[in-house]
Amino acid sequence: MLGELVRPVRGRLVLGAVLGGLGAAVGVLPAVAVGEIGRVLLDGGPGGAAGVWAWAVAAAVAVVVSAGLGSVAIGICHLADARFRFVTRMRIVRHLAGLPLGWFGLRGSGAVKKAVADDVLRVHTLVAHTTVDATVAAVGPLTALAYLFWTDWRLAALVLLYLVVVFGLLSPVFRRAGEQNHEDHEQATARLADAPWSWPRGSRS
Repeated sequence: MLGELVRPVRGRLVLGAVLGGLGAAVGVLPAVAVGEIGRVLLDGGPGGAAGVWAWAVAAAVAVVVSAGLGSVAIGICHLADARFRFVTRMRIVRHLAGLPLGWFGLRGSGAVKKAVADDVLRVHTLVAHTTVDATVAAVGPLTALAYLFWTDWRLAALVLLYLVVVFGLLSPVFRRAGEQNHEDHEQATARLADAPWSWPRGSRS
């Protein structure tokens, strides 16, 4: 269902995710540079001072490139979100225009406002941020983990085991809390949206 809704902006979202992933991968380079500079200084690796300066310049450039790619990715996804909201609201309004007036009488105008405005606006985070944020959250740690495996696979395996254990222990707790908070938020939003219109009707009666 969601895939069908975002179809008009899917290309922009994919482009934003790709740029965000590249930015996340490049963003790991400063940490890699610190490790490599330490290796050069402690082990007397090849290149000496020239190698240190090369890694320092690479780290500085990586910071700028990573921030730039991340900003462009977020901007593209926000443009996609604006297009998505326009298309989705037009589809909802066209559907509502074909309903009989009695349908609106059985439901408060707050419910209509919630469907046309609030519910569509609530998807903003999913469309404009989640695609890039999820890609960055996956690519960044995976890139760092790949570098860690390249340098010391035993330490990388220990870190990976720790993350799996922590995720396995905390995931059920976060899932239950998220479901409860979402249900409470939905009920409160519906009551709040209908309250300004219910009060005049009650005062007239």
